[in-house]
Amino acid sequence: YTLDQSPDYFGAEKVFGDADATHPSHLRWISDIDEVLPPRHKSSASVESLPESLQKAIRCYLVACAERDLRGQRDQHMSMMVNISPYNKPQHDVAFLIDDYLRKLCEEIVAFGGLGALEAERSSSDIRELKRTWDDEYASDSNHSWEEICDSLVPATKDVHVIEVNSKSEDDLVYPDNRSERVIAVGGYSLSRGLTLEGLM
Repeated sequence: YTLDQSPDYFGAEKVFGDADATHPSHLRWISDIDEVLPPRHKSSASVESLPESLQKAIRCYLVACAERDLRGQRDQHMSMMVNISPYNKPQHDVAFLIDDYLRKLCEEIVAFGGLGALEAERSSSDIRELKRTWDDEYASDSNHSWEEICDSLVPATKDVHVIEVNSKSEDDLVYPDNRSERVIAVGGYSLSRGLTLEGLM
């Protein structure tokens, strides 16, 4: 017998089924990566800045962590994957830049997130960017208001960290049983060859 697909199944058809639409539901075309790393690059290539698309993806991840907390999923693992190059040197550069950008965002969230959404937006351009990201990607489907998301950002993002996953990295990607792991994993072949990222968002 051919079994019917579960309503919870999230596969290729759901991701790519409306790829030809003006605004696909899940697919995002990335056009600015060539500005920082050409498609054909050497293993010694350096990455000196993050493309805006990757910065937005990081903001999406942080907002999604807050959204999931509000849905009662606070104890579940939440992972983001960044696979930008097969080579260790560019991966290391990107991990460093992501960590720097993440720290900057989280400092702004801690400094202004508790002031209430309106005052936070007035006080911080990074909070305004997070709000714009929420408007673009989540507002139409969310059961929560931006005010609720903004209030949830501080606890939702305080444990987010970056791990480099490759043959030369010293970090191990471990998902503990007793707490939620919130991680941005940066790598190449190690991420695309069977490593399971729990709660991949």
